[in-house]
Amino acid sequence: MLLISLFLITSATIGLFNAFPSPIISDCYFHATHMEFEGTEWFLEHQNGESRSLQLTFALARFAKASAGSAIPANFNGEGKEYQPPNHFGYKENRTLGMAFAKDMYFVDSRISRVAPLLFPEYVHLLKFMPKDFYYLDNHDPTTSRIYCNGEFWIYCVKGTS
Repeated sequence: MLLISLFLITSATIGLFNAFPSPIISDCYFHATHMEFEGTEWFLEHQNGESRSLQLTFALARFAKASAGSAIPANFNGEGKEYQPPNHFGYKENRTLGMAFAKDMYFVDSRISRVAPLLFPEYVHLLKFMPKDFYYLDNHDPTTSRIYCNGEFWIYCVKGTS
């Protein structure tokens, strides 16, 4: 009886911990893609450590820890604090995203925020960002410069002007 109980407890424990992959393993799974890990690694290597990061649906600090572990560069300014850009990148109140900030920022984004209107059409009226906002960000906002894109992950420099 003891042997059967021990076997069942061991099997349940192993099954539970293998059923839900973790970003700690630095591999893709349904919540994290290879492109997001690649983009995070690129960002860790190239960011200056002085500018804060804006994020929509992407937890940069979590990915940085999963990607680099304890080897996170000393100049990484993640600190677990996540800043979100204003709704619609502030284009309803300002002409540019940079007008919402006094200092330069990085804006880090993943594909899910861009395809949300397609995934949730019945809730499109509740979304804070629409395809036209991203179009303006990419093509018309002089305070933003896209510095990295791999098809699923974007990094911008935002020049603060306020």
